[in-house]
Amino acid sequence: MLTYDLKKRGKQPLYHYLYRCIRKDIEDGAIAPDEKLPSKRSLAAHLGVSIQTVQNAYGQLVSEGYISAVEKSGYFACKWEKPDIRTRQAVKQPLPNERPAASGWQVDFTRNTVLRELFPFSAWAKITRQILCERNEGLFSPLPHNGLPALRKAIAAYLKRYKGISVSSEQILIGAGTEYLYSLLVKLLGADQIYALEDPGYRKISRIYQSEGAACVWIPADGIGLYADTLENSKAQVVHVSPSHHFPTGTIMPALRRQKLLHWAEGKKSRYIIEDDYDSEFRYLGRPIPPILELDHAEKVLYMNTFSKTLSPAIRISYLILPPHLLERYHRKLGFLSCTVSAQEQFTLARFIETGLFERHLNRSIRAYKLRRDEIIHLIREAFGTAVDIKEADSGLHFIAHFKNLNDQQIKDWFQAAGIHISCLSDYYHTPALAPEGRAVINYSGVDPRTLQSALQMLPVHPPASKTAAR
Repeated sequence: MLTYDLKKRGKQPLYHYLYRCIRKDIEDGAIAPDEKLPSKRSLAAHLGVSIQTVQNAYGQLVSEGYISAVEKSGYFACKWEKPDIRTRQAVKQPLPNERPAASGWQVDFTRNTVLRELFPFSAWAKITRQILCERNEGLFSPLPHNGLPALRKAIAAYLKRYKGISVSSEQILIGAGTEYLYSLLVKLLGADQIYALEDPGYRKISRIYQSEGAACVWIPADGIGLYADTLENSKAQVVHVSPSHHFPTGTIMPALRRQKLLHWAEGKKSRYIIEDDYDSEFRYLGRPIPPILELDHAEKVLYMNTFSKTLSPAIRISYLILPPHLLERYHRKLGFLSCTVSAQEQFTLARFIETGLFERHLNRSIRAYKLRRDEIIHLIREAFGTAVDIKEADSGLHFIAHFKNLNDQQIKDWFQAAGIHISCLSDYYHTPALAPEGRAVINYSGVDPRTLQSALQMLPVHPPASKTAAR
């Protein structure tokens, strides 16, 4: 007769503890295959529990295939192959630590973060409550695969007002972040195409394209963008650019270079330009730079942008604008995919834009980030004087600081001694040896000027001696 100490069950329900005990005996071989188990009535009497408790335990075991019920005969243990303990030990691996390790840096210039105090908590919460109280049927219905119509219309109207871009809401696709949209683009345009990337550039883009099976080539970029002539000789069919504020150099592609890029795309039917306008809203002098999309009359530009920089990366909402002639291909090839952004967030963002709150929030953010940028630049110039030049500091959330007479490793070692994490332009080159020395990339949006001031005071008086010869 099966005997178990039910006092050891802790807070588990009786039936569940009994089920686990019997299951363990089957797995360990204590109950042999085809061995008959006690009847529900006899086991209940033996253990001092109700017949219902035993029935529930047996029922769970039957559902999971550990025992079988034979009519008028009872319950029998099913065959169980015990795993080889040597195999189990060999494959067992420690679980990764899911908690991100603390950086330990006083200042981190290697990444941008959104200022928490800028997020419109009250307005966002108010609209969220309104949407929920209205009990809109759209919250409980499947979303169109290309996104909520209300949000797509709101984005189209915003682009018309703010950037002078005229597009139909039907051309706009909503996705959970630009990384998702990068993958979607490869699925749409084809993994058999060659994708050209700016060098230097944001390195994650190539990793995503390559993870989708696409081949990548890197096109050298100078102070005003990549070379169209080099692109022509690269055999690439698709080029990914950030012309309004290039990362990491911060340069703006001039009109003539944009025209050459469009001429390249118009040269063959299969060629396209992916215009990544990731932080172009943060323009501190004059109006936002018009995108290449505005100049495109041959339907060669696929434009994308995100709300991660302007609102929060936690609100994973980005959008892609397709040329009209690619819509049919998109619906045919990818229309089976579900929209990756929740209805609640899309309804909330749509109303946030429709009511003008987004543009008010954007203007407030631009003022705050300009002030922070000016404070950071002042502290750097105060600390290093004429030994540093600031490059391309009038837009975006980063700029280049050129430290004269220092190489990249000297800069990193010197700043590290004061608890400052910093990257250099060479870190973003596909071929780092081609990068100019001494250019630090300053991502400043999440840096507290007071903390930076204290950290700079901890810098050693003199930079470390060069360990490597200049490239």
